[in-house]
Amino acid sequence: MCGLAGLINLSGQPIADPAVARAMGAILTHRGPEDEGCLLDGPVAFAFRRLRIIDLETGHQPVANEAQTIWAMLNGEIYNFVELRRQLEQKGHQFQTQSDTEVIVHAYESHGLDFVHYLRGMFAIALWDSIERRLILVRDRVGKKPLFYSQRDGQLAFASELKALLAWPGLQRTIHPPALHDYLTFLHVPGPASIFAGVYKVPPAHFLVADGQRGEISLHCYWRPAAEPDRSKPLSFYAEGLQEVLAEAVHLRLRSDVPLGAFLSGGIDSTIIVGLMSVEVAPVRTFNIAFPDPRFDESRYASLAAAAFGARHTCEMVDDTTFTAEELARLVWHMDEPFGDSSFIPTYWVAKTARQQVTVALSGDGGDELFAGYDRYRYFQWLGRLAGLPHWGRLVGQAGAAWLAKAAPSSQAGRLRQAEKAFALSALDADGRILALNAYFNEAEKRCLYSDHWQTNLNGYASPERWRQQPAFTRGPADPLARFLLSDFETKMVDDYLVKVDRAAMACALEVRSPFLDHHVVEFAMRIPPEYKLHNRAQKIVLKQAFTHLLPPAIARRGKQGFEIPIAAWFQREPWRSLLGDTLSDSALQAQGIFDPAGVVALRDELLRNPEARHFPLSAHQLRYRVWALFVFQLWWRQFMAGDARPGY
Repeated sequence: MCGLAGLINLSGQPIADPAVARAMGAILTHRGPEDEGCLLDGPVAFAFRRLRIIDLETGHQPVANEAQTIWAMLNGEIYNFVELRRQLEQKGHQFQTQSDTEVIVHAYESHGLDFVHYLRGMFAIALWDSIERRLILVRDRVGKKPLFYSQRDGQLAFASELKALLAWPGLQRTIHPPALHDYLTFLHVPGPASIFAGVYKVPPAHFLVADGQRGEISLHCYWRPAAEPDRSKPLSFYAEGLQEVLAEAVHLRLRSDVPLGAFLSGGIDSTIIVGLMSVEVAPVRTFNIAFPDPRFDESRYASLAAAAFGARHTCEMVDDTTFTAEELARLVWHMDEPFGDSSFIPTYWVAKTARQQVTVALSGDGGDELFAGYDRYRYFQWLGRLAGLPHWGRLVGQAGAAWLAKAAPSSQAGRLRQAEKAFALSALDADGRILALNAYFNEAEKRCLYSDHWQTNLNGYASPERWRQQPAFTRGPADPLARFLLSDFETKMVDDYLVKVDRAAMACALEVRSPFLDHHVVEFAMRIPPEYKLHNRAQKIVLKQAFTHLLPPAIARRGKQGFEIPIAAWFQREPWRSLLGDTLSDSALQAQGIFDPAGVVALRDELLRNPEARHFPLSAHQLRYRVWALFVFQLWWRQFMAGDARPGY
């Protein structure tokens, strides 16, 4: 796992100040603390930071072909590099190293821009073709590895992380108002936009070509999974095929010249991955964290799974004293953009724990999106059944639940409020329900938080307009659940879950590999009918059937548990209580100018005095995440807008 950065003058003129690229690369040292490399070739400057995983001795980057006319940098891994190298050698290509990066330059020599179709892995690639005078930026099919870019004054800059672009003189630190608006909706900034105006993310499964002869930039899509379910095959066919394709994906991800292990939560996905690893590795080193609050703790299931496979298991306790405010500030810096998913904290901690013993860890990421593991998918199906009621029946149900909630004791009021909300959601179309289940603020609630000045900056922008333009809705499958799964796979997973894992792991210089996100596994899973994944209350049906021999019964039976921290409880104690109060203070918000302090302070105070949201219109989950999203944004602002974007503040 590594970090890459660079520049190209679209006019073809030589780079005047190569120190800029080196400065950009230096900001990425945490991604690759073991080696650095650079290239200056006319209009192009590359900078690279390396974490040694494959070919420890001769895998220095950038890597060139024999004539040194093609140069490449790779952040990630090409898992099929052994097979691909063999094919290229048979065509006469000569290799100077044993690294997976070198197959990229020779594959490009053989196949041109089609070279990306031959790569199986997770990757962000920068390739310079000095003959054609073009720079090619490539991002892997599912978006495991990040890649940002920006263009200004005839120059294009790119980097693995947004913060590296801060060393580029062309960057203007201006917040993109629609991006902040979307952040409050989803707790992350959806691509291809970024929080900064004029900075973009190369979308997953795309490559960008910057032509140094014509001064043109073009973006091309090279892959998209076909998500139409194939109901011509029985459940047993898919279960057997899944065994084969996932086992192969795990096998390929065990290629490493450094120690590797696995994250093990004790959930179905990570347990299956460790079980498949144990066939080839003995013992597997597994890692997990525990919380004192049993509502958030999965450690006993992780220990059970580890014992089933004879793993060498490490578990570390985390609470509001072991994780400090200073460490949170550093993590906000590592996350690059405002990021409201609090699970980046336990993800960072388990990565930190694993890094003490290994350099590579396998994970179960992607299993929930591919096989309907989240509870919101069950809730979505239930809403669909409510939608089948007569219109008058839904109205009566909604009104009745609202009336009862006002008089009910606090132990029952929450459920009644949720019933009222469910009747309201059932009146929406399927795509509207999907949006509602992914949103933390609706449009009216967000606009009540903004200052008059910021309302003007938004110029009428609304998140649902962009939401409904995503491919999952415009040309996705007709089946509602299949649309929901595809939408989550192409949006929330890419810009939330994978960002979280990449930044949290890279903060510790740990590489994380995800077998479920192998594109062969993804393509196979997308063909499986949704009813083989979720039926009534049964979840991950086909996955459990495929790997029943690996799953201990207690784990196969357990429901999904979120990977999050007890935010509300932490904020009841010092120093977190004071930090929240100071960060979301009236004076701090007033000086910033984005928010109307009254609305933000009201939410803050409600969480502090009523963390369980008793007799409050929001659920406890909604309340704590709204406050957390605002809190994290303010921490981000201090560093990236009011400060100098160094770790901490």
